[in-house]
Amino acid sequence: MQPPVSWPGSTRVSSDWSATYAREGENEKERTQVMRLRKLILMSTLALLLAAPSARADWFVSPLIGVNFEGDTNGDSRQPPFGVSFGYMGGGFLGFEGSVMYTSSFFGDRDVIGDNNVFSFMGNVIVGVPIGGALQVRPYVSGGVGLLRQRIGGDSDDLFDVNNDDLGFNVGAGVMGFFHPNVGLRGDVRYYRSFEDRDDADFAGIDVGFGAGQFDFWQATVGVAFRF
Repeated sequence: MQPPVSWPGSTRVSSDWSATYAREGENEKERTQVMRLRKLILMSTLALLLAAPSARADWFVSPLIGVNFEGDTNGDSRQPPFGVSFGYMGGGFLGFEGSVMYTSSFFGDRDVIGDNNVFSFMGNVIVGVPIGGALQVRPYVSGGVGLLRQRIGGDSDDLFDVNNDDLGFNVGAGVMGFFHPNVGLRGDVRYYRSFEDRDDADFAGIDVGFGAGQFDFWQATVGVAFRF
């Protein structure tokens, strides 16, 4: 019986083919993993793009203008307060905002008592009721604490020199309404009052050391609301 014929180099050729097949298998596996990764990235990107509008719509900013009345406001020289509110209001009923407002000639004519103004910066909690979808109406109440700064005069020829930086609070109610998913209108009415140190102030029998102060006023504002 003849032994099997072994061609010169046949063993090396067989080994080369085996290595080639192995490399092609590894390359195919790598290509499959790359394709899966690309699909995962694409699906994740699409999910983020689809989710982004609803997430962005929770934040808002509102330039505001209005009127002060009652309290320590001087009606004869009343100037409109203006400012901005910015915050977050999700799909539920709870949110928060920061509000910055400024009023010039709050206490009277600047030609008589000198430059005078009131500046407020408040951090508020909002409790609102969303009605509708993207084009929703949201009645709300809000309240919080912050800075109430009062300035009157200060120059050498002024009658007064008043510089008070008081801790204060505000409470109010209003409504936001959106005629576009990202643009709407808002309006509210708020009551502002300062705090002051008081030895007789207590809460539930606990001496808190401060209470409602003497400086107060009401403020009504309207503005455009932008959601993003």
